[in-house]
Amino acid sequence: MPPKLKIWTSELEFQLIHEVRSRPILWDISLADYRRNDLKEVHWEEVANKLGHNISSEVAKKRFINMRDTFMENNKKVKESKRSGTGAENIYKPKWPLFQSLSFLLRRTA
Repeated sequence: MPPKLKIWTSELEFQLIHEVRSRPILWDISLADYRRNDLKEVHWEEVANKLGHNISSEVAKKRFINMRDTFMENNKKVKESKRSGTGAENIYKPKWPLFQSLSFLLRRTA
């Protein structure tokens, strides 16, 4: 996996999360319009414009997908550690600073 671009500061990543969270069409698969790629492209353009720094919608989308995937991997570790039957002190606690901010993704339905 290539390293993340130097433009992605913690502040900008949190702003990206905020912008995507406010546009459920980009992440909530239970919405009827979720499959409308034409609408999603418009929303990704809006996100990119809000972020500034000459970030394209494609770069913003790729970064968010990477963050989403990392969140899901960490969440899987949490679930697996709970199922293992170990005590509460042994439940996996993600150290990744963006984990809590992305917890809204758990509301999506599969």
